[in-house]
Amino acid sequence: MLFFADLPLRQSSLTLAQAGSASSYLFALTLGPVINIPVTKEWGGYLVFGGGYYHRWGTLSSNTTFPGSFCTPFFIWWTGCSAASIPASGSFTTSDQNHFGYDVGAGISRKMPSGVDLYAEFRLMHGSGNGTTTDVRPITLGVRW
Repeated sequence: MLFFADLPLRQSSLTLAQAGSASSYLFALTLGPVINIPVTKEWGGYLVFGGGYYHRWGTLSSNTTFPGSFCTPFFIWWTGCSAASIPASGSFTTSDQNHFGYDVGAGISRKMPSGVDLYAEFRLMHGSGNGTTTDVRPITLGVRW
């Protein structure tokens, strides 16, 4: 499955970053089986699970933080602060990370008279690396044929 999500930052995160606004996104590629569970001719369920690759990136705009500032919890993911302060050189207004992980989920489907299926699905997607994690819990509504 290919997955793209806009991950807006909460106001509390923007306050920690001393930023007026920010954008943050996630791209995921997951591979794994779908186990269909027929219930009736029209209704069915299914389970999904497998491995995944997660790429997360973001940009701060109108940031008032300056190099050498105290490293707040926000910047631990954003810049990978290894010391107590933001690095004096390099860019800390953009960041990206790659994680490998897994996804598990379940869904229900309804076969329509036209032959298409309507479905609703919930997944847990988890990736980790470099001391940080990416966790997303999407609910997907869709049509498949």
